[in-house]
Amino acid sequence: MSYAEDSTVLVTHAHVEHGTAANKTEVEPPLPVDYYRYTVKHVEIFKAPMEYNGTLSTAVYTPVDSSACGVQLEVGKDYLLSGAVNNGKLMTNICNQLREPSYTGVTMEWSAVSDDLKKKLQNKELSSCD
Repeated sequence: MSYAEDSTVLVTHAHVEHGTAANKTEVEPPLPVDYYRYTVKHVEIFKAPMEYNGTLSTAVYTPVDSSACGVQLEVGKDYLLSGAVNNGKLMTNICNQLREPSYTGVTMEWSAVSDDLKKKLQNKELSSCD
């Protein structure tokens, strides 16, 4: 089973409620790429920085272009979403994502997560969820 690098600091089952282009000044420091901001509901948080006390912002940022490692999420769908926190902003990209070995997409839809992986996430049995 492939999993995110140790730099991954958030792993969540997220429901995408809304998506919109982000103002470049929303991401600090401002980067030369455009970002997309998704509003998500965290259905279950498997890993988060300790200072967040088990809660995460509902805003998740990703580069718009896949060439900049951005992920495309569909409003109304649930995902296994992994990422990092950068200056207080939740950031996600292609490289952060947890996936089943057989999954061919970029960001794993929650419906494709096996019961085995769900159990490992809930029991924090993957190094990215320590």
